[in-house]
Amino acid sequence: MTLQFAAAVAAYFICNGSASRGIARETSFHVGSPSARDNSRSNRGITHGNRRPQEPVPRGSRSLGVGVTRLVRIPSSAWVCLLGLAANIINADVALPAAASQSAKRPGPAAAVVCEGCHGASGEGAPAAKIPRLAGQSADYLDKQLRDFASGARLSEVMQNFAKPLSEADRAAVAAYFASLTTPYIAPTPRATDSQLARGHRLAHQGSEAERVQACDSCHGPDGGGVPPSAPYLAGQSADYLAAELQSWREGKRKNDAGKLMSSVAQRLNDADVSAVSAYFASLGAP
Repeated sequence: MTLQFAAAVAAYFICNGSASRGIARETSFHVGSPSARDNSRSNRGITHGNRRPQEPVPRGSRSLGVGVTRLVRIPSSAWVCLLGLAANIINADVALPAAASQSAKRPGPAAAVVCEGCHGASGEGAPAAKIPRLAGQSADYLDKQLRDFASGARLSEVMQNFAKPLSEADRAAVAAYFASLTTPYIAPTPRATDSQLARGHRLAHQGSEAERVQACDSCHGPDGGGVPPSAPYLAGQSADYLAAELQSWREGKRKNDAGKLMSSVAQRLNDADVSAVSAYFASLGAP
């Protein structure tokens, strides 16, 4: 906005300067003696071919209307400049919020560009593809998952290809960057029934004594908000992603938690419980 304003002000004064000089020239034309050109020609009696010498035209015979027309026309250029100034200021004010919103998200490390291709430019995830949300997740947890993907402790050919080439500094930078993001949560289209959500709420807050399953909140925090550095937040993750991960724990495909607690819990859940608790956490806003 500052540059546009300065340019507009400069243009205004340039135009006004031109207008002032124009007025001065017109004034000098009408005020004072006849023009030097007319005087020189009349005094020297210049002839052109068979034409008679030019005679000076008396000042009083000049049409005043011509001079007035010119004098009135020149201030209009100043009005054009004023309109241009106003337009530049308005345009600058309109562009300011857009620029501010673009600068609100600080640039991430170079290694994060690859992550954004799947997890979203703001770490919002891709629910339809079962790709988790990273924004606001614990940096320690994200760093550990990258290390586990690289070493094979957590299985994913896709993630291993991306995580393995990263240095320790790259992993730490990527994890810290996504942890710092505060991306707005987009609520999913409700798919669960009231009874499913009620069952999911019970498992999350109370667990199930019959299945010997402890409450999810006991490790993942109230309403699945996460307990750094080890337990990630669950609230706001997509139901499909959560269900897929629980299934991986149940089948032993994922086993990179401390004490194998998640494997023990997931194996005690049936399919209906997996769907219920996943839908419940997905229905909550991201922390």
